[in-house]
Amino acid sequence: MRRFVHQGSKLLLFFVFLFALSLSGTGIANAAEAITGTDGVVTDKTVVRLKVPKTSVTLPIRGTYALSVQAIYSDKTSAEVTDQVTWTSSNANVAIVEEGKIKALAVGTARLTGTYNSKKVTVAVRVAGPTKVKEIAATNGSITVTLDKKPEVGVEKSDFSFQIKIDAKKPEPLTVGEFTWNDASQTASFTFEPVAVTSKKQKLIISVNYLGSKKTAKPVIVEESGAVSVIVIKNTAEDTELTLHSETDGTLLLQAILYDKNGNIITDKPVQWKSSNPKVAVVDEHGLVTAVSKGTAKIYATVDKVKSKEITVKVVEPKVPSVQLVTNVKGSKLSTSESGVFQVTADLLVDASAIQSVALKLGDKTFTGEIGNGKVTVQGEAQSSINTGTLVVTDVKGNKQEVPVTF
Repeated sequence: MRRFVHQGSKLLLFFVFLFALSLSGTGIANAAEAITGTDGVVTDKTVVRLKVPKTSVTLPIRGTYALSVQAIYSDKTSAEVTDQVTWTSSNANVAIVEEGKIKALAVGTARLTGTYNSKKVTVAVRVAGPTKVKEIAATNGSITVTLDKKPEVGVEKSDFSFQIKIDAKKPEPLTVGEFTWNDASQTASFTFEPVAVTSKKQKLIISVNYLGSKKTAKPVIVEESGAVSVIVIKNTAEDTELTLHSETDGTLLLQAILYDKNGNIITDKPVQWKSSNPKVAVVDEHGLVTAVSKGTAKIYATVDKVKSKEITVKVVEPKVPSVQLVTNVKGSKLSTSESGVFQVTADLLVDASAIQSVALKLGDKTFTGEIGNGKVTVQGEAQSSINTGTLVVTDVKGNKQEVPVTF
């Protein structure tokens, strides 16, 4: 009987050990990941989150997209874990993940959720129907794209990409700005920064790619510019006042915009900048105006004997900073005899170590004050008929506060 109990106890302990080990192993798997370093040392690193390059993807039917997932760890390092992520789809009829790729199966939307080490990441998938580009029309600054039918899942700006080819240059991506969609006519409209007019005629070829459907617009001709007719000066600063010896307000930048008689902007003409008074302000070849001395100067630009309107620049001396060193200033007469004793007190707004001097001006006399317990005190003897004075407090930086005092 004893032997039976002994063997049973061993068996029970063995199962308890296995159970505890399984719990311990599960806890480790959920909390951290064992990483073997180059030195052979194994460490546990906690996964904080998962990261994907795109959290939303639009695909045509039968389109694919290769997923890439990174695990971000508690020590701010990261690692590629794409092959170890398990994916589920909220709508497996629309999109699924196979062998690390999203596969678009039918028109609609789906949310794909990837799980790795108890952390999740979601990618929204939109599958568009086989809508194609019917027509593209362009000008120098705008594009209109008409689709052959109304898309089943809506239209977004990101569905379109554009390229532009200028003369014999290689095609380049074209960045578009404003986007509008007309549901009734299945038309998408875009704007872009117009190609600048030069002294030569230019041919623009613009093409669109809408979810794999491509089309090219008829060439756009940008006529060459004429002679400069008008020069408009643009001030990039807030005003035209400059301060001497100022790091932030000692210069301002002017821009010259050139127009021909048809209103086209000309960009390939050199601009000459001039100052009417270089002793006050000078201007360089880029339109940068720099303060030299107090006064005013007129700045203007010329191109091919065409002169712009003048901009008047005013240069001023640096302003003395307004400081508040004391407050609650009070004056009193301690004696009203022919030679009165005057006293002024005030509360300090700064630390006493920041004060260099305290003085009281009474008529043609100046008296030095004292500092203590957060206050300044000045006493002086002068004609009792004096009714006003001035308290002067100076800090170690040379800033000065002058306060009128009435007795």
